[in-house]
Amino acid sequence: MNRDKARPWIAGGSLGAAVVLGALLLVMLNYLAGRYYHRSDWTSVRLYSLSETTEQLLRELDEPVELISFLPPAGDGLAEAVKELLERYEAASPEITTRFIDPLRSPLEAETLVQRFQLDQDSVVVVATTTDRRIVDAQELVEWDYSGASQGLPPKISGFYGESAVSNAILQLVEGDKPQVVFVRGHGEGSPEDTSAEGFSELARRLSAQHFKISDWVSLNTPEVPAGTDLVVLAGPRIPLQPAELEALGRYLDGGGRLLALVDLSLSDNLPPRAVELGLAPWLSGYGVELGVDLVTDPQRPVVFLGSETFSVDSFGDHPVTSGLMDGRVAAVLSLARSAGAAAGDGAGMYRVTELLRTTPAGWAERDLGSLPELEKGDDDLSGPVPLGVAVEPREEPEGDLEPFPDEEETAAEEVGEAGAGPRLVVFGDATFASNALLLQASNETLIRNAVNWLVERETQLGIPPKEPEHVRLNLDAGQVRNLRFLSLLGLPGLAALIGVLIWFRRRR
Repeated sequence: MNRDKARPWIAGGSLGAAVVLGALLLVMLNYLAGRYYHRSDWTSVRLYSLSETTEQLLRELDEPVELISFLPPAGDGLAEAVKELLERYEAASPEITTRFIDPLRSPLEAETLVQRFQLDQDSVVVVATTTDRRIVDAQELVEWDYSGASQGLPPKISGFYGESAVSNAILQLVEGDKPQVVFVRGHGEGSPEDTSAEGFSELARRLSAQHFKISDWVSLNTPEVPAGTDLVVLAGPRIPLQPAELEALGRYLDGGGRLLALVDLSLSDNLPPRAVELGLAPWLSGYGVELGVDLVTDPQRPVVFLGSETFSVDSFGDHPVTSGLMDGRVAAVLSLARSAGAAAGDGAGMYRVTELLRTTPAGWAERDLGSLPELEKGDDDLSGPVPLGVAVEPREEPEGDLEPFPDEEETAAEEVGEAGAGPRLVVFGDATFASNALLLQASNETLIRNAVNWLVERETQLGIPPKEPEHVRLNLDAGQVRNLRFLSLLGLPGLAALIGVLIWFRRRR
């Protein structure tokens, strides 16, 4: 074959080989990208990132878990948000597999799922292992904003709780028996069955959903804390505890027990009002806790439409109970709170006491209770920042203590001895923030959930704050709108026409 005749065949063969090799390279790159990839999240609130708590949980998984979304697309964005979330779980652990079922488009597959898991409703996420499953209802995944309903606008997602709900469901499946939480009764405390604003039924319901067993203990009638109790909750007592009851609690704690004390200020009905002595302040001082006889306010953190006794707190200590709040830059809302900080007595020599939250420097603790309801700072009042809660645990050998509040004076006691061998306590100078009235406000639920899980050493299930979707808006003035219209209608088409004319002139040459 003549060389000139062979040249087109050679060129064509080279081009064909290049196309085949390019196609093979593209297939290979797509295969590698599908198996080995990196996910990035550029949103300011880390909307598309799993928390460190969830990542730790997934790293410890040693059995397969299937996540099944049974959410029909409804135009509200929930199904899409859940799909993106579950795909992040699957990408983070080889033990996680996902399925997405639209009951409208796949009715047969949906019916099979309903029969398999005995579902009585749609709009759920099923978290299943080979032996058990948990059902996460759509209402647990999201909080809706209906502010636009009066204008005929559909609701929009104001808070996405999907990660918290799914991670807790996974943890419930892979851990053992339910921890037993006992509420003390008999002193006017809030009841876990009480659905009024002062009750704690919502807290009990949410703890039950986290795989806790809820019961109560009438301490006046029973000399010891019930056997098998993992955590005792003292929620807002209104009358004094008897010495025998405190002794029973002391024996329970000395045996390695755990106590969550929500002790706000209780005032007498007579005028001028005075604080009801509950007998807890001297008892708690033995564990390094100083419970003030005062009423805390913070004029720098008021809550709109509420009195000065209700305020928000966004200053948190360096502790597992508050780590999620520090990372999420969120606040808690307290009402009728009293000071609760580290004591300088005997208890400080036995336990490590860490401040969890406190007011701004503008806050103070009013000690002249006879002047209520007026709150005006006096010389005898405790100046801010006022501590409002502490965590207590056995000391450990110091290895360079971390300051509870960085760059400020350390309030925790020096650590000696061995940690984990004794009791754990969390004491808040407020009970209202965990009641039905305020539990769902701000980050109150996350704070109380973190405290409960830290006390029973379930740090893996510490509360995960909800993600708030970013609503990015582009605001343009009249001049910018005019320039944008000119650019889109004339500028870009004109540029394309100019490039075409230049290419035509160049080829003419």
